[in-house]
Amino acid sequence: MTDEVTKGSMPLLAHLDELRKRLMNSIIIISTLAIAAYIFKEQLMSILLSPYQRALGIPLSLSQAGDLESSVRSALQQAMCGNLPCFTLDQIETLARSMRLMLSLTSGLVFIHPFEAFWTFIKFSLYMGLLVGMPLVLIQIWKFVMPALYNKERGYVSIFLLAGSVLFYLGVAFSFLIVLPLSLKFFVGVGQGLLTPMFTFANYISFAMLLLIAFGISFELPLVMVIVVRMGLIKRSTLMTNWRYVIVGAVVLGAIVAPEPFSQMVLAGVFVVLYAIGIIVARFVEPKPADEAEVVGEN
Repeated sequence: MTDEVTKGSMPLLAHLDELRKRLMNSIIIISTLAIAAYIFKEQLMSILLSPYQRALGIPLSLSQAGDLESSVRSALQQAMCGNLPCFTLDQIETLARSMRLMLSLTSGLVFIHPFEAFWTFIKFSLYMGLLVGMPLVLIQIWKFVMPALYNKERGYVSIFLLAGSVLFYLGVAFSFLIVLPLSLKFFVGVGQGLLTPMFTFANYISFAMLLLIAFGISFELPLVMVIVVRMGLIKRSTLMTNWRYVIVGAVVLGAIVAPEPFSQMVLAGVFVVLYAIGIIVARFVEPKPADEAEVVGEN
């Protein structure tokens, strides 16, 4: 029995017009979210900067800065000069307030070009628009592809959209909570004792956001494998026998996508693990011989 087909043949110009429509919708979605991100850039930046500030030991809140201020004041009063009046109380208060401002009201980043801060905030807002709007962009992609699908295939769209969004944000969370802090601690510690870490605003944003997007996209691998196996485009056995090429490809992909060696190795390892997960899940969705015959009959 064949599946009911509702797809129709569209002329080339109609396909191009539909593609233009979906691209424009995606641009509007990302631009709107980017504008919202720019409005709330300070709040969003405080979240993105938290791994960097922890790596450098910068207080993350005014209460933490206040505790440090009290410690500095106490140390100046008791340890530096003993009972000798080396500093007046006003001098101690001024020094403590200066340290509080330096540590709690600055991000630890610098910019070295007059336009760097402005353009980096624009770039950061676009990155955030892409991150937040990814599920909506996926919907636009599916709407473009949907006319070419059979009714049975369309039934999987909602599941794939939900799974794709969840996997993407799992990858972003994994990168933000684990990979980004570990990378920063490693590279900040390399020159500790000899050099002072001072990242530029533009470099940090590019480093952090590319890392988040790279891991978000890489987490889509199991879903892609499940789709191609379910549609009969490739067999699960073929995926299993090509694992050596996958390892080589994961290393090459990590070197291309990730911004530095540490995250490249982590991305390659995660890619291999995700590939194994995709093979396991594909076992439960791979069409049986009867299903494959039905697909051939439909085509």
